[in-house]
Amino acid sequence: MGKSGKVVDETKNTLVFGKGNRQFTIPKKSAMFRFVLPSGETCLVKGDEIMYAPEERTKRLAQKLRI
Repeated sequence: MGKSGKVVDETKNTLVFGKGNRQFTIPKKSAMFRFVLPSGETCLVKGDEIMYAPEERTKRLAQKLRI
Protein backbone atom coordinates (compact mmCIF):
# COMPACT_ATOMS: atom_id res chain seq x y z
CA MET A 1 0.00 0.00 0.00
CA GLY A 2 2.87 2.36 0.74
CA LYS A 3 1.18 4.36 3.50
CA SER A 4 3.16 5.96 6.30
CA GLY A 5 2.37 7.53 9.64
CA LYS A 6 2.55 6.91 13.37
CA VAL A 7 0.60 4.12 15.03
CA VAL A 8 -2.11 5.83 17.08
CA ASP A 9 -4.32 2.85 17.96
CA GLU A 10 -4.49 -0.90 17.63
CA THR A 11 -7.11 -3.61 17.76
CA LYS A 12 -6.81 -7.35 17.40
CA ASN A 13 -7.21 -7.11 13.62
CA THR A 14 -6.08 -3.61 12.66
CA LEU A 15 -3.49 -0.90 13.16
CA VAL A 16 -4.62 2.70 13.03
CA PHE A 17 -2.09 5.19 11.70
CA GLY A 18 -2.16 8.95 11.90
CA LYS A 19 -0.45 11.50 9.72
CA GLY A 20 -1.20 15.14 10.29
CA ASN A 21 -4.89 15.36 11.17
CA ARG A 22 -5.82 12.26 9.12
CA GLN A 23 -6.14 8.67 10.31
CA PHE A 24 -6.34 5.46 8.33
CA THR A 25 -6.92 1.86 9.38
CA ILE A 26 -4.95 -1.02 7.91
CA PRO A 27 -5.99 -4.66 8.45
CA LYS A 28 -3.18 -6.76 9.94
CA LYS A 29 -4.13 -9.90 8.03
CA SER A 30 -1.76 -10.57 5.12
CA ALA A 31 -0.04 -7.18 5.57
CA MET A 32 3.63 -6.44 6.10
CA PHE A 33 4.56 -3.47 8.28
CA ARG A 34 7.89 -1.68 8.40
CA PHE A 35 8.51 0.22 11.61
CA VAL A 36 11.29 2.73 12.17
CA LEU A 37 12.54 2.52 15.75
CA PRO A 38 13.78 5.54 17.72
CA SER A 39 17.35 4.32 17.11
CA GLY A 40 16.75 4.66 13.37
CA GLU A 41 16.74 0.90 12.79
CA THR A 42 13.87 -0.58 10.83
CA CYS A 43 12.06 -3.84 11.43
CA LEU A 44 9.59 -5.74 9.30
CA VAL A 45 6.60 -7.33 11.00
CA LYS A 46 4.10 -9.70 9.41
CA GLY A 47 0.61 -8.62 10.37
CA ASP A 48 -0.49 -12.24 10.75
CA GLU A 49 2.07 -12.64 13.56
CA ILE A 50 0.63 -9.78 15.61
CA MET A 51 -3.07 -10.58 15.20
CA TYR A 52 -3.77 -10.52 18.92
CA ALA A 53 -5.29 -7.90 21.12
CA PRO A 54 -2.39 -5.84 22.58
CA GLU A 55 -2.98 -7.23 26.09
CA GLU A 56 -3.00 -10.80 24.76
CA ARG A 57 0.30 -10.32 22.95
CA THR A 58 1.94 -9.30 26.24
CA LYS A 59 0.55 -12.40 27.97
CA ARG A 60 1.71 -14.67 25.16
CA LEU A 61 5.21 -13.17 25.20
CA ALA A 62 5.43 -13.63 28.97
CA GLN A 63 4.37 -17.28 28.61
CA LYS A 64 6.90 -17.82 25.84
CA LEU A 65 9.68 -16.33 27.95
CA ARG A 66 8.30 -18.06 31.11
CA ILE A 67 8.26 -14.88 33.14
